[in-house]
Amino acid sequence: MDFLPLEYKLNRKYKIESYVSKTDFSNVYLSSYGNKQYIVKECFPSKFVIRDNNVVFTDRYQKNFKMLRESFNREADVLKRFNNDSIIKLNEYFEENGTVYLIMEYFKGRTLKKYILENDVLEEDIVKIFLNILKTVKEIHNKNVVHRDIKPSNILINGKHKIKIIDFGSSIIDNEKNGTYIKVTDCYSPLEMYSLKAENDVRTDIYSLCALLYFMLNKQKPMDVLKRFYYPELLYEKEIDELLKQIISKGLSIDKNERYSSCEELLEELEKVKI
Repeated sequence: MDFLPLEYKLNRKYKIESYVSKTDFSNVYLSSYGNKQYIVKECFPSKFVIRDNNVVFTDRYQKNFKMLRESFNREADVLKRFNNDSIIKLNEYFEENGTVYLIMEYFKGRTLKKYILENDVLEEDIVKIFLNILKTVKEIHNKNVVHRDIKPSNILINGKHKIKIIDFGSSIIDNEKNGTYIKVTDCYSPLEMYSLKAENDVRTDIYSLCALLYFMLNKQKPMDVLKRFYYPELLYEKEIDELLKQIISKGLSIDKNERYSSCEELLEELEKVKI
C-alpha cells in the first residue's frame, strides 16, 4: 500500500483523515490534531521505495532515497526562514516510519491552475493576483532563496484571492549555484535548469513567473523552452494588453541575461500596466 492507513497517528498526534494527492516523490494527506487541521507531506518516492507495515524502505535505491529525503530537509529549513502570510507555514518536521514528514498549515483553497481553468478571470484581476505572487517571490529572494519550481499547481488561492506559495523542495539557498539533481517542469523551467553545470539565480524564477503569467492570461502553458529555440513567438488566444505581452516576452527570454534581473525590476514594469 502506498499510503498510510486512515486514522493512523503520526508522531502520536496527527491523525490521518484523508488522502489529498500523490506525486512521484511524495504523498500528501489531510490530518487533524486537537481542533485544527494540517497538511502532511510524506517523502515517498514510489519508484524507489515500498511500504511494509507502515515502514518505508528500499534495498536497491538507497542513494536516490537519501537524496530525496535531503530535499525534504531542505524544504523544512527554507520554510523556517519565512513569516509571510502568503507562504505556507511549517508546523513541525520529523522522522518516522523510515522516512520524513512535513506538517504544514491547512489552507482552504485550490490550486491556481484549477482556479484559472475553471473561471473566466478578468485581466485586471489576473494582474492583481500576479502582483501578489510577485511580491511574495520578491521576499523569498530577499531571504536568499530561489524557489525554482514556480508553477500554477504550486500556488494555492481562495475565493478572496488570497494566495499561498508551496513546495520548496527544489529551492536553492544562500548563493548556491545549482541543485544536486535535475528536476524540471515542462513549460515552466528555464533552460539553465536542464543542466547541473548551469548557474541558477533569481532570473530562474523570473522565467517561471512570466510563464505563470502567460498561463493565467491565456489558459494554456507556453511552449517548453527546448522547443522555443525553433518557435520563439508567443501566441495568444485573446486580446492581451500589449505592455503585458512585452513584459512576458522579456521575462521568457531563453538567455537569462536578457530577462529582468530581479523581481523589483519586473514589478516596476508591471506597475505601468493600466488596470
